[in-house]
Amino acid sequence: MGIGVLVAGKEIMLVYLAGGVSGLTVKAAIGWREYVAERLSIAGIEVRDPLRGAEGEQHKLKKLGPTKDDSDDPAMSDKAFFTRDRWDVLTSDVILCNLAGAERVSIGSMFELAFGVIHNKLNVIVLDKSPKDLHDHVFVRESGVVFYNLDEAIDYILSCSGGERKRARRRSSAIHKTGQTASS
Repeated sequence: MGIGVLVAGKEIMLVYLAGGVSGLTVKAAIGWREYVAERLSIAGIEVRDPLRGAEGEQHKLKKLGPTKDDSDDPAMSDKAFFTRDRWDVLTSDVILCNLAGAERVSIGSMFELAFGVIHNKLNVIVLDKSPKDLHDHVFVRESGVVFYNLDEAIDYILSCSGGERKRARRRSSAIHKTGQTASS
């Protein structure tokens, strides 16, 4: 059984980036996702970001949360967000769910983890190591592999990506340790 999809004859691992949005700034919601995407892309791993297209569009992020949809745009409807995110989870290999720093319980992320469990995805979860962590619950902990550090979770995903990516994994880890970017 292979991992990922075939692109130009090569298998590409797909990682869905789940995590809270409500209560976070645009920078906080998007920043960690960009960081993960950069680290994983070095190893040839593709990410699926539920916030794609939201950069510079704070009103799109404000809409995501417990309030009812009032948009006339079908692409911005509750149904569109739910359906696209579910599709992204079901067609990904790994669900990386970063719940560290969450100020509110992320109901959407809980659904995404459940979709992952039901469809035999590898759920990799990042929690805060604090007794006050809103998501430290038996159902969350038992739904995947739990880390208390985003970089350790990324390294774990890289280790699952296959032997042909070992060099890229070492390069990604080296870049993380030196603080360089992929374009450096």
